[in-house]
Amino acid sequence: MYTKFSLVAILVCFFLQLSGADFPNDPKPCKYGDGDCLVKVINFYLHEKKQGDPSIGLLSIDPLDAGTFTVKQGGDSPVNLELTFTNNKLFGFGDASAYKARGFGKDLTKKHELRFKIPASTLTGDYKIEGQVLVLPISGSGKNNLTLIDNDMILQWVGVPVEKDGATYMKTDKMRVTLKPNKFKFNLDNLFNGDKVLSDNMNLFLNENAKEIYQEIGGTYSKELAKIMSNIIDKVFSKTPYNKLFVEYGSVVWRPHYELESPSEQRILQHKMFTMYGVVAIFVCSFLQYSGADFPDDPKPCKFGDEDCLLKAINFYLHEKNQGDASINLLKIDPIDAGTFTLKQGADNPVNIDLTFSNNKITGVGDASAYKVRGFGKDLTKKHELRFKIPASTLTGDYKIEGQVLVLPISGSGKNNITMVDADFVLQWVGVPLEKDGATYMKTDKFRVMIKPSKVLFNFENLFNGDKALGDNMNLFLNENWKEIFQEVDVSFSKEMGKLMSGIIDGVFSKIPYDKLFVQ
Repeated sequence: MYTKFSLVAILVCFFLQLSGADFPNDPKPCKYGDGDCLVKVINFYLHEKKQGDPSIGLLSIDPLDAGTFTVKQGGDSPVNLELTFTNNKLFGFGDASAYKARGFGKDLTKKHELRFKIPASTLTGDYKIEGQVLVLPISGSGKNNLTLIDNDMILQWVGVPVEKDGATYMKTDKMRVTLKPNKFKFNLDNLFNGDKVLSDNMNLFLNENAKEIYQEIGGTYSKELAKIMSNIIDKVFSKTPYNKLFVEYGSVVWRPHYELESPSEQRILQHKMFTMYGVVAIFVCSFLQYSGADFPDDPKPCKFGDEDCLLKAINFYLHEKNQGDASINLLKIDPIDAGTFTLKQGADNPVNIDLTFSNNKITGVGDASAYKVRGFGKDLTKKHELRFKIPASTLTGDYKIEGQVLVLPISGSGKNNITMVDADFVLQWVGVPLEKDGATYMKTDKFRVMIKPSKVLFNFENLFNGDKALGDNMNLFLNENWKEIFQEVDVSFSKEMGKLMSGIIDGVFSKIPYDKLFVQ
């Protein structure tokens, strides 16, 4: 078949490098949509691997086995023929150069485009032809030699996602091939049953009228090539998840410097405050499973945006790994170390306090259950949301408080015990892409935390310098008015939680490329 087939083979090979072939110059993996990088890698394969590379399934591209294809024009065309090529090979693609690549972003359903300059490509093999070219009849079978000179070739398609075994693959759709050769040379041996005079005259006629002939058959020819190329590309993309084409995953040979090879490289940043921190740690760990930890039940990796799968993975960690997992650096999450944080309300607020928690721990996260996941699609800039139900979570440690609660002054320092009963936790944020070392990471933005407890129980020891009567009465007052108190501190509390939790999530996502979190 024609020059386009070599292009497809090259494109395929470029992508397949990410499966870990031994490359002479090891081109760096490309981030999504990086046209300059994609062009560089494609040209590497065109010029350095044109004889093929079995380790990544790259066939020889110079020559390229073009197989069998047919160009057929209808009776209403000046070029009315049926031309079949069989056992054809294509030479010259090793001298081609890619000069533009568009698309190949996280959203595979967008348009993809590749442009190539090919000095000369020659198609040789067997042919059979019958019909009419302009005003002359033509027939014959034998050997063909067709050469396109100084050809500009454009491939365009959109992707269709195909879900398989927890991963997303790309299938081509609306494939279009555009060819713009400056010159086209024909040589068809054995025309007219071997009549040399007629055959030579016909070849002369074809070459003198090459532009007009190509103009007539170009559309049909391109459509046939598009079918064959779609099939070639689909076979490649059906074996490799789309997002994996852009990131190296555990290759023995090629390891980008950002690959996480040991538990210390995957360490989760220290989580901070309240039950939500346990939730965040669990969430992170559910993703980190795909780095190769040895799990008792080995939850399958999740595809982008697969709510059911993500819920299953998160709940696995909540219930089965709450004591930690050194193989993936999952710290103990029941209890968890909540660290130190401060709530400070202004004087114009009915709850005007300065309350600092230090050396606090949270228990109860192991009984939490995730029930809703939204977002986490290929486009990380979209909104992400996690929802959890927690029967009871208790914050214990040291506190120091000064201020006024509703109508009563409050002060003291000592031990605290605050329990949120039957709480609904909602975490929301949008992602901001952060490009680093050829990979795309997610940074959180517009982080929001919403907490809806059914009840909050307070107990602050040593209030009012240890005055038991005043202390007991204040704790009674706090518990009788928990709803009003929580309503007043909710915004400030949630903002503090958002800052701490976004810091935790950013720390994790700054070490692991976003797309790698979803694929083995």
